[in-house]
Amino acid sequence: MSFNDKKWPGISIYEEDRDLIQSISQQPGPLRGVDAKDALMIAAALAVKANASEVAPSKDRRIDSISPGNLNSYTEYKQFIALIYYLTNGKKDINSMNDPKVLVENFVEYSRRGLKILKANYLEALDGGKKMEEQFAQLLSTVTKS
Repeated sequence: MSFNDKKWPGISIYEEDRDLIQSISQQPGPLRGVDAKDALMIAAALAVKANASEVAPSKDRRIDSISPGNLNSYTEYKQFIALIYYLTNGKKDINSMNDPKVLVENFVEYSRRGLKILKANYLEALDGGKKMEEQFAQLLSTVTKS
């Protein structure tokens, strides 16, 4: 069974994370208008780059952000989720990436970590837009060096 043939669960996030994404998308700056799918990808990438520590579990209920049907049509998104796992809990072992549910949960965890970075460095900072541009530049420079 290939990577794309496996059944992928949807992505559900906590209500507080959804609210944070909405606040980020309304903030003037480089992330204005960002949708949940892209915000989660950006947040997860920032968390991996920063080696962000775990965040406290939420007491909020989880809500669907991306349904299983939609996720199955997003091949690049599934590849990104797998990459986040590979770089973190997968310990750079491709053979450990056989359970899409584990990959998605890891992605949600790193997205939550990254959302906390975005909250501190973008929403709550006086120079949030400038700080985020610097972090994006660092993230992109890492990608181009690899």
